[in-house]
Amino acid sequence: MKPLKKQDRFGINMKQFIRDHEEELRRGLENGEAPEKLMRLHREKLAWLQHERLVHLLVTLTTLLVFLAVTVALVLNPGFVQGLLFLAVAVILIFYLLHYFLLENSVQHWYRLSDELRRKSGDA
Repeated sequence: MKPLKKQDRFGINMKQFIRDHEEELRRGLENGEAPEKLMRLHREKLAWLQHERLVHLLVTLTTLLVFLAVTVALVLNPGFVQGLLFLAVAVILIFYLLHYFLLENSVQHWYRLSDELRRKSGDA
């Protein structure tokens, strides 16, 4: 287990978290660790990632609603401030969509890893 880093207090790098977990699973399988033990670890981290995905879905949908409201405001009452607000919310929405895309695809990929671990443990 890696020691906690000072920067982790303000969030972790999800891409690195995902890569580290997958590498830990592969290394465990190569070193002959029991697939059942790896499966328990994987299920726990998969549950965390699914929770993270759900939270980000809700935040992304909320951001989308704000974006639509700002768009309507810009169309009904065009102005410099509305334009700046539109651009700011659009940029935030783009980044939330990209992050949600990462989470969604990672969860689906981890489902395949679960199947692979299940087969190796003999539960298939």
